[in-house]
Parts: sequence; structure tokens; C-alpha cells
Amino acid sequence: MTSVLRAAELPVSRWPNGAGRKADLLTGDGWMIGFAWLDADAPFSVLPEMDRTITLVQGPGFTLDVAGKALPVELVFEPTRFDGGAITTCRIIGPSRVLNVMTARGRFHHRVEIVEQLGPIALGAVAGMAVVLDGAAICAGVPLGCLDAVHLDETTALDLASGSLIAVITIDRV
Repeated sequence: MTSVLRAAELPVSRWPNGAGRKADLLTGDGWMIGFAWLDADAPFSVLPEMDRTITLVQGPGFTLDVAGKALPVELVFEPTRFDGGAITTCRIIGPSRVLNVMTARGRFHHRVEIVEQLGPIALGAVAGMAVVLDGAAICAGVPLGCLDAVHLDETTALDLASGSLIAVITIDRV
């Protein structure tokens, strides 16, 4: 059975460094998929040996300073990958929400793809998730709205409304 997570019903907590809020969608030993709110300029937690991908899903964006290099994140629905172990600070343009994916380097690899249709899911994936970014979808007869998510497996059927976009996240063992 497919598991649906409603964005409006996710529990929200503080990041361990206290500098922001987050809502986990799916976590495992060495990986995490979730949302984060960037409400003010703040440092990111330093997470050695973690690969991160951050995707702007709401708001005007921000600039990350990753180990002294500016990395603008101003285009909605464009995944941006960076080293979670690098000293990183965030300067917001305005309050924003992001889709955040992290995996332990050397143990897992992740992909974040923005698509208009759900293709076949790899059978070897440790975890898979689809997040509705824009528009709507139906999964096993259950309607999904903006930022609702569904766990993916090889049997998941997701019908997207015309013009809708989803983020497909897969996590695999290295």
C-alpha cells in the first residue's frame, strides 16, 4: 500500500543547530528527505561526509556561501547539490521553503529529478519518494496537492494533472 504524507500535517521541529525549522518526510540510517524553512540568514549545520541537494520549492530564494564560494539558489524547482561537510551560511532574499535531501557519502547516493511524469522506479532503491511541486496528482485514488508526498516503490502509479511537476527522489546504496 502506498503511503501518502500531507504537507500540512507534517510535524515541524528545530534543526539541531537551532537556526531553522524542518519537517522530515522520510529518514534512515545515513539519509534524510524533508522540508526546511529558511526564515532568516543563518549558518547551516556542518555535516561531514554528507552530500546534500537543496531545491527551492517556495519563496524568492537565497544565496549559500559554501566554503567561501557563493552559490545562488533563486530558481524554483532547480536542485542544487553541495558538500554538507563544508562550512555553509545562508543569506535569504526572503523567507523560503526547500526540499532537502542528504545522504552519507560512500554509503548512499541520491538523485533529485524534477519531472512531469513518473517513470519506472528502480527496484534496487533503498528509498523513493515523489513530492508534488506544482499542480496536483492522484495516487491510488487519493488526491495529492502542492507539497504532498508519496513513498515510491515499483508498483506506485501516480497520475499528474496537466502542467503539474513532481520531484522524484531516489536513494541507493553505493
